[in-house]
Amino acid sequence: MEVHEDTSQKSPDEMDENKSETPVTGTDRKSLTYSSYLKVDNLLEFQKTLTPVHDEHLFIVVHQVFELWFKQIIYELDAVCKAMDVECINDINLLVITVRTSRIVRILKLMLKQFTVLETIPVTDFENLRNYIGPGSSFQSLQFRLLENMLGVKDSNRMYDSGMNYKNMFKGSELDRIEQSEKGPTLLQLVDRWLSKTPGLEKDGFNFWYKYTKAVNSYLSSLQDETNKVVDPDLREELIEENIKTAELFETILVREKHDELVKNDIRMLSYRAIQGAILITYFRNIFKGSELDRIEQSEKGPTLLQLVDRWLAKTPGLEKDGFNFWYKYTKAVNSYLSSLQDETNKVVDPDLREELIEENIKTAELFESILIREKHDELVKNDIRMLSHRAIQGAILITYFRTEARLNQRYHYLVLLMDLETYLAQWRHNLVLLARRFGDQAKNYGFSGYRYFTSTFSNRYGIFNDLFNISTFLPPAKFFPSQKPSQNNTSKRIINEWQ
Repeated sequence: MEVHEDTSQKSPDEMDENKSETPVTGTDRKSLTYSSYLKVDNLLEFQKTLTPVHDEHLFIVVHQVFELWFKQIIYELDAVCKAMDVECINDINLLVITVRTSRIVRILKLMLKQFTVLETIPVTDFENLRNYIGPGSSFQSLQFRLLENMLGVKDSNRMYDSGMNYKNMFKGSELDRIEQSEKGPTLLQLVDRWLSKTPGLEKDGFNFWYKYTKAVNSYLSSLQDETNKVVDPDLREELIEENIKTAELFETILVREKHDELVKNDIRMLSYRAIQGAILITYFRNIFKGSELDRIEQSEKGPTLLQLVDRWLAKTPGLEKDGFNFWYKYTKAVNSYLSSLQDETNKVVDPDLREELIEENIKTAELFESILIREKHDELVKNDIRMLSHRAIQGAILITYFRTEARLNQRYHYLVLLMDLETYLAQWRHNLVLLARRFGDQAKNYGFSGYRYFTSTFSNRYGIFNDLFNISTFLPPAKFFPSQKPSQNNTSKRIINEWQ
């Protein structure tokens, strides 16, 4: 993969390669009409029915509209990737990225509503139509496959019926486009790199991950303390088991090796550093709404969207070791939380309940260990269980914790948009499954069953930003972090003072 030229100082229009280099002249504009400009006559010639079935026309129109929307989504997504595939993202381009990603989400929401139009086709009529047009189905859409690849769906994560690769249904130029789209950069890679550069993750600065770890440990310790106060032995044992599970969950985000193992196994998609950035953005997402776009400082680079997001999160302000050193504080908070879980468990009188709580505490500690220990996180990344680097994970956590800060609020908002994007894509697949079930699973093509294929895409293996969805799992209770009393005039100084 090659890095695009640094367009961080270019305007959005300068970065748009699809702009016409031969603007319409005044004379040309006078001759333009609504129909000639939109090529309406040509467009309306594309609805050629092949059967006497009345609903075929609706079937064609709806699916052609889907393809037009896919074209627009790909157009917007390509612009987003180009805007992120630079050394440094300025505030103006971050706004453009957010607006265009929001547009993609809006389009997907509209497309989901269009399924209700297809549902007006009676099942019997659809069966008659199927008898004429054969086994072709919408999962063969080239553009949808291109969209999946651009977002970051790995070929290794795809599930095939009869072992047939999805590319076998494409030939010639279509196959060339598919193979080119697999080369990246992908949205997942760019977002991962972007999150990895989240300001605040620097160990020599804000060091958010240290603070996050400390908060998690404090939270786990508090759970243990509360558990130890429980008199009922059965309830205490249940709480102990819950505490262990909670600790294990946080361990997967605190211990890098565990996070990386999840990434390696395609359970998580974001790198460890990107996860940290996502958490940081999430934490600071709400303060000074309306002015965050002017306050947030961006610095990203990388060839793919996932890598750009990862690198972006890795530079989150506050991660610097010689500054705020968030990760140190986060680690301390996590340890305090885990200790509190143990303390609460020790107070439990009922031996059975205490044993359950102990098991829960162990699991919770193991979970946090996977995010705190870089080697464990990297192993999860290696196994495709997590996608973000360890540094990016730190930035994500820092952003999540301090999401109300002006400099981080917009970053958190973009992380939410990425999660919305994946959510609507999942809903899109779900609607296709319902449609396939409604009209029957007769569409066999290239060894695929449409219903079985779309059902298989519900798997987390198709999740690109699973790490972002899991960030909240690695946030200890707020009481293990300093109380937030924002000061609009000197946000960074306030944060540093509160954590020191």
